Amino acid sequence: MAEFSKQYVEHNMPGWDWDFDLDVEFGNLEPGEHISLICEGYGFVGIEKQLDGSKFFLYLDRNTDQIVEVPYELANENTYKHVQEGK
Repeated sequence: MAEFSKQYVEHNMPGWDWDFDLDVEFGNLEPGEHISLICEGYGFVGIEKQLDGSKFFLYLDRNTDQIVEVPYELANENTYKHVQEGK
C-alpha cells in the first residue's frame, strides 16, 4: 500500500488522505539521527536530521546503490526521477 506524507498530499493531491506528517517525523528525530520512511509521492526511502538540525530526504540511487541526501526544501515530486537519471 502506498504511503504519502501530509506535505506531499497538501501540495499535490488536495483532499486526499495522508499517512504521516513530516513535521512530526522530523520533530521526533534528534540531531544526527535518521529513520527509514517511504513517501511514494516524493520517492524518498528515509529522512535525516543532521547535526546542525537541517532536514534531508534520503533517496536510493539505483545506478550506484548509494544513498543521496536531498535538502528538505529542495525536494519535489520530480526529485526521485532526477536522482535515478543522475542529475
